[in-house]
Amino acid sequence: MNITINIKQHVVDTPIYLTRQYGDPMVAEASMGLEYLYPPGMEYIGNFQEMIPFIKEIGEFNSVSFQLRIPRYYWDYVIAINDTITDGYPLERKIDWLVSPKGSLYFSNQNDHMQATDVTWGTILIGNNRVTVDGFEVIDNVRPPNGTKRQRIMARIAGFKKSDVGRPLMELLNEGKVQRCWCAYWKNGKNVLGDTPVGIVYSPCWSPEDFEFIGTYKPRNLYVPADWLIKL
Repeated sequence: MNITINIKQHVVDTPIYLTRQYGDPMVAEASMGLEYLYPPGMEYIGNFQEMIPFIKEIGEFNSVSFQLRIPRYYWDYVIAINDTITDGYPLERKIDWLVSPKGSLYFSNQNDHMQATDVTWGTILIGNNRVTVDGFEVIDNVRPPNGTKRQRIMARIAGFKKSDVGRPLMELLNEGKVQRCWCAYWKNGKNVLGDTPVGIVYSPCWSPEDFEFIGTYKPRNLYVPADWLIKL
């Protein structure tokens, strides 16, 4: 299926924030740092800058266990937006980087990821990306992956909806509806920002309001603590 991607940019006035990146002490409670991911004594290699959102209806932070089903048409959209990148890396390698049976942003049991029809997305935000905040809520008993349970001010993230297909790609990147898949690499004792091993890769931040959540619950939004974000 051919999908045409409009890459033009328009000026948009929306409440835009930036997700904090690996190594920022404000997201230590989110385990956002290579030092939290590897056992002591093991060499730190690298990882995508995973920011795990909170699902209010379930009361937990999770990503791998909480997945949205991405229909084939919208998987074609993911392929199409990555096909706009001209950094010398083959499109197939970018798509293969995105998908794995486990430990990735997307999951599929099919070997040919370009033709996959069973793709799911692991409800993951990426550090150092813009996001549009749809509002704030005070939520009780919020416990981050590496933090304590307490009342928190939570930002409600406006995700990518089906109606966003066809909108200019740069506009969606500026709003955080499509995110750049930044990684972290360990250099000189610090988390260092960089693109993936296969160059620039894009992925929508899908809205659970528009895409099927796999499981009993039917959440409408993804949340992150307000202090995990930087106001732009």
